[in-house]
Order: sequence, then C-alpha cells, then structure tokens
Amino acid sequence: MSFVSDSSLNATSSELDLLRRRYLRRWKFGLAILLLLAIPASVHSAAAIATLRNIPDQWLPSSLPLKQDFAEYIRRFGHSDVLFISWPGARLDDDEVQSVAMLLRGMSTEVAEPLDDSEPLTPLDQFDSESVPDAIRTFWKDARAMCDDATPLVWVRSGTEIRDSMMRRPLSLSDRSATRRLKGTFVGPDGQKTCVLASFAESSGSHHRQLLPLMQNAIAEMLRRPAEEVVFVGACVNGAAVDNEAIASIEKYTIPSSVLAAVLCWLCLRSIPLTFTILSIATVGQGMVLATVFYFGTPMNAILIVLPPLVFVLTVSSGIHLSNYYFDFARDRQVSRIVAAQQAMRIGVPPCLIATFTTVVGLMSLYLVRLEPVRMFGMIGSIGVLSTLALMIMMLPGAMLLARVSTKQPSADTPVMTQSIASKASPFWLRPFWILLIFAALSSSAVVGFGRLTTSVSVPKMFHPESELRQSYVWYESNVGATMTAELLLSFDDPLREDRANRDPSVRKGDAAIKQLRQVMRVHAAVVDLPAVGGGLSAASFLPIPSKSRSVSGTISRSVIRAQVADENSVIHQLAYVDRAKDEQTWRISLRLFQTHEYDFGDSIELIEQTAREALLVAADESPKQESDVKIKMTGHVVIIDGSQQLLLKDLFTSFLAAFGVIAILMSIYLRSIRGGLFAMLPNFMPTLILFGAMGWLRWPLDIGSVMTASVALGIAVDDSIHLLAQYRRVRATEQSRIAAAVLALRHCGWAMLQTTIVCSLSLLVYGLSPFLPTQRFAFFMMGLLLLAWIGVSTLLPAIMSTRLGDYFTGTNASG
Repeated sequence: MSFVSDSSLNATSSELDLLRRRYLRRWKFGLAILLLLAIPASVHSAAAIATLRNIPDQWLPSSLPLKQDFAEYIRRFGHSDVLFISWPGARLDDDEVQSVAMLLRGMSTEVAEPLDDSEPLTPLDQFDSESVPDAIRTFWKDARAMCDDATPLVWVRSGTEIRDSMMRRPLSLSDRSATRRLKGTFVGPDGQKTCVLASFAESSGSHHRQLLPLMQNAIAEMLRRPAEEVVFVGACVNGAAVDNEAIASIEKYTIPSSVLAAVLCWLCLRSIPLTFTILSIATVGQGMVLATVFYFGTPMNAILIVLPPLVFVLTVSSGIHLSNYYFDFARDRQVSRIVAAQQAMRIGVPPCLIATFTTVVGLMSLYLVRLEPVRMFGMIGSIGVLSTLALMIMMLPGAMLLARVSTKQPSADTPVMTQSIASKASPFWLRPFWILLIFAALSSSAVVGFGRLTTSVSVPKMFHPESELRQSYVWYESNVGATMTAELLLSFDDPLREDRANRDPSVRKGDAAIKQLRQVMRVHAAVVDLPAVGGGLSAASFLPIPSKSRSVSGTISRSVIRAQVADENSVIHQLAYVDRAKDEQTWRISLRLFQTHEYDFGDSIELIEQTAREALLVAADESPKQESDVKIKMTGHVVIIDGSQQLLLKDLFTSFLAAFGVIAILMSIYLRSIRGGLFAMLPNFMPTLILFGAMGWLRWPLDIGSVMTASVALGIAVDDSIHLLAQYRRVRATEQSRIAAAVLALRHCGWAMLQTTIVCSLSLLVYGLSPFLPTQRFAFFMMGLLLLAWIGVSTLLPAIMSTRLGDYFTGTNASG
C-alpha cells in the first residue's frame, strides 16, 4: 500500500530534477565525509584498542564503602597485585625455586644487602658489576624498558624462603610444623610442591600483557622447560588474558562479521548502492565509536568492546527499514524513483528518529549504573547511533536513486484486496486470545526463573575448560593452593595506648598485644577451615602460640611476641600482616579462595565475616562486649570483583526499569494514549523477560557479556514496534477493520523486520565463535533477544492490534 502525497505526484519535472541533483549531491558529500572519517576510524580505533586494560577496582565510584576500604587497605598494607608462579617439579629445597626467585628479584625494588657501609643497592643497580649471564641481564633490561624504565616488581617470595624464615629464630619451628602452616598458600597438599609469588608495582599495570610472556619465557629458559609448563595465575594474569581475548575478538571477528552482514544485506536488498551505503556508514560508525573512546581518554575494556558491533547492528537496522519504505513506493509504476525516494524519507524518517531516540534512551539509562565503563558505554553508544542515523538520512536518498528496483502493479490499495487479506487471516487474527495466553504463560514462567538467576565473577570461568588459563588454574589449585585473594582485617585499639591506660599492676605492658594475637589466631583457625577457603596466612603464622604458663618458656614466648609486635622491622611488619595507625592496630589475615570450585564468592564473603564474628565471641568467653571492640572488614580482589558484579546487576536492573519507563512515556506521547504506550511496550519487554527467565531456569550464570544486553535490547526491540505502529496508524486512517489494518501493517513492515533480524543476528553470531565466553554469550544473547523481539513484534503486537486494545494505538479511544 503506497501513501504518495498529491504534491509529490504533481511536482514539475524541473522540481524533480532539482530534487534528484540535491539527493545525489548529498550522497557524494556524505561519501566524502565517510572517506575523511575512515582515517581516524582506523588509526584511532587501533590506538583505543592498544589502551585496553580491565581494572575492576578502578571502575567503582570512590564514594562506595568497599572502594574506600580497598583504597585504605592498599595505603596501609601495600599494593596487592600478586602473581602466582609454579611448575611441575617446583618443590621445597629445590635449587630451581630459588633461581627463579632470584631472577625475578632482579627486577624488583627489594633492597639487596650492602657489601659494606655504603647505601644499599637494588639488584637492578648492581647487575652490571656482577657475574650475571647475558640472558638474564638482557631480560632485566628488557623488562625495565618495557615498563618505561620503571621497576616492574615490588617484592618476590618463594615457599622455601618463607618456610626457612619460620624455622629460624624467634619462631624456630621444625620443618614439619613450618610446612604445615604454609599448606594452601606456599606449599601444596603433598607438603612438597611450592611456588614463587611476585607483587607487581602499580606503575607496571598497563604493561602486563607484554611483561607476563617475557617473564614466562625467561623462567622457562632458565628451567629448560617449555613455556607452557610454567604456570602463571593471579589477578594480573586474569586481566591480561581478558585483554588479549577482547583484542582477539576485534581482530578476528570484526571483518568476518562485516563481510557476512554485507552479503546478507545484499541478499535482502538486492541493491549494491544501498548495500554499499548502509554498510559503509555502519563500518565507519563502529570504527569511530572506538576512536571516540580514545578521544575521551578512557582505557578500553571488556565492557566497551561490545559497543562497535552494537552500533553496527543499529545502523544496519535503520538502513534496511528506510530502504524497504523506498521499495514499497518504487515498485509502483506510477511513481518515479525521485518521488519514491522523497516519500520513503518523508514517511520513514519520523519512525526512524523515534526508534533511534528510544534506543538512545535505553543507552543513556546506563548512566544510572555506577560503574564508569558502563556509563561510557551508554554515552558513546548514544553519540554513535545518532551520528550514523544523521549520515543515513543524508546519503540514503541518493543511494535510492542509484538502486534498481523491479516494478509491479499496485496490489493492496483496493477495499476488495483489504477484505481478502482480512478474510484469509481470520483463522489466526480473530483468535488473538491464544497468542496473548501463550505469552502470558511464558512471562509468568519467566518471572519465576528471574528469582533463580545466579551470577559468575570468576575470570577463569569466562574461558572454556580447555583454555590455557583455565587449565593453569586447575593445575595450580590442585597442586599448590587456592588463588583468589581475600583480606580479612581485624582492627583493635592500639595496644600501647591500652597498656598506658591500664592501672592494674598485675598486667604487664604488651599483654594487650598478646590478647589481640589470641583473638587473631582464633579467627584465623576458624576461617581457614571453611570449604571455600584453601589456605591463609597472618601474623599468627609467624609467631609462637602465646602460652598462659608462668614457666620460663612461657615467659620467653610472650616476650618474643611483644617484641615482634612492637618492632616495625620484624617479619610480621615486613610482610604487612600488622599495621598501627590512628590509635588502632590492624591485623591482616590473608586468605586464598578457590576459583575452580563451585563456590559463590558473595556467599563465601558473608560466611567468612560471620565465622570471624562467631570466633571472636568464643575468644571473648561468649561476651558480646569484647566483639564490639573489634572492627571486622573484608577487602581484597574478591570483594572488589564481587562488589562490582553485584553493583552492575543492581544498577542495570534500575537502568532497565528507568529505560522502560521513559520509553513507555515516549510511546504514550507518540500514540497520544497512556494505555496505548503501555500496551505497545509489552512486546518489547517480553524478549528480555523470557530470555533472562530461561537463564534462571537453566541455571546459566549471568556475567558482563549477558547483563549488558538488557537495556540495550529494549531500545533495539522498540525499533520494529515503532515502524509497525506507524504503518498501523496510517492504515487505520483509511481502513476501519482492526484485523485488516494489523495484517496490512505487518505485510508492509514484516519483511523489513525479518531482514533486520536476519542480518543483525547472524552478523553478531560470528562473535559467538570467540573462545572468550562473555563475548560468546553477548553474541548469542543478542541473537536470542533479536529473534524473540521479532517474534513478539510480529505476533503479539498484531494480536493486540486486532483487539479493542488496538484503538489505543490510533487515538480513537478517547478514554486512553
């Protein structure tokens, strides 16, 4: 059904020629703009990718308590970006372990013992004057040069060194006792396998992707083993692995995705000029989105990495819809190409503008999320889709004039044809009750599934079980110990102040510290027995058990403890297991949680805190008064990662509701009916509800790749609804039958809706080949949401249109 205005049909040939020249001039001007933008789109997008780095602790707002706790922990106890290193054959007392430790210590800021009374020198300052093999000297220099002449590491510890320190005075443990205390951290379950730990300097964080392979190859060369046998795990390894996979997703799948989209777009449109124009705008648009990330000075990350394909999809969707408006007019032999292009833009641009604006609302709703990358996702995505739509409106009329379209006789303008369509559709459309019932049942089931949703914050589980990272974690946690760091902080009153305030002559100075140590030991013993905890270290690991005996040995042990706690140069202070500040003394219990086991980090954190409180109650002889004097805080990477995920889920739910509300208001304004706006939102709300509900029933965990789709998919789903509603309202203006109007509206928009779904979903599906599960899930989720949105808009919305509720879409129901 063509809706050609009389003014267009009555236009003179000179007016039409002027319009033709203007359209072609705009197309050429737009092409020139694309050629100019292609340079920064390629150069600066590559620059943006080069900055890619995932730092969850920097994503959180500074006002968040858990971020403040982590910042305070870093300030008091030092940077905690620890690398865990081991290999088959790494055993206590093995010379290889010490060789690796010394190799890495050569690139750390640890101070070497001076040979005389001169100032201490770091190994990096000494290596030229020492007899060091050329390969090691080259490695040290390369590592430092890679980090902009900064020292990459802060400290290095080996299991052998830590065990030996426990066997020396003042602790003087036996080999067996020292080894037992280190199980789960520096020593494996067999009591022999061990590891080397290295703490990265904060300044080296942006170089982990290059530095880690260099270190792994240097260690492998020293051990004369394949690099694959040198196992690296830890937060720094996770970040580098995620960065590498994100970059690989762009490099491997962007071009195949674009090529597939081009082929599908051509098969749907059968026009090289239209396909070329749409794909050129979409391709340059996704490149400029990456370039915009670079211009904003924001480091690229795993969240922003899915933005380019999203902009690509939205641009292609708008182009296909506008092209199909043109085909509807151009197939009429009575309408010239110029008039068809003019009418296609006149009728098609308003719903495209509304659809794009609703998508922008969905993207900008992400600004309610308190994670900075998600906010940038919404803002840059909005800029991207608005810019590509502007180029599409500028260029597409000229491309329409260059396109060849087969003509046919008009076939849907007569009342007879309208009645025929309505008659044939009667068996289906006169029974919309069944469609509404099916969707209602699916939605009810999905609501129940929503309550069963789980989350996953474990980075190793973002990779396939056969991946190198996943296998490294499985090997390390099976042979050495758990790898996720969690820090339990117990803060007491400063023991020196407590000693000064104590007037009891029977209580010796330093007894307050001993009392605190007993409580720390009680908590330490309780929390390391939890199933999710693989091991832990604290000051209690490096001090003798305080004796209550008045014997000589008991007195000596208590004196040793007092001296160690008071001396800031003692081992427990050097290893940062105790810190004194602001009239309080804080004891750190460093725990290791399993990442390869099926434990929920959020539940584990709560259980650790609860267990610590219960242990303190026991230590205080069941008196809650003592517990009030102790402040318990959990921090560390596990708290930051879990907190980021929980905050993301909570805020995304809020942003989704906000986007739903704002888009519903916009739809109500467009339809001039509040009820009409709400009814029109139902087919757009259903896909997200059904898909996420199904995830809950199937127990598929939510991750960043899946949760990012909710608000965005809502904006995408509205696109088809807007175009279908626009056609429905136009048909109802001349056709009284709701059923016939619904069928004719679907007849005009259905093919374009199916085309956009096929092109967008299949081109995104290419990213499903990625071994990185968040990228893979994003691709499958977007495909699933697009397919469900198409089903909802092509079945549920026409079913609503066919009932009395359809009157709310046309404004004929005054009460709406």
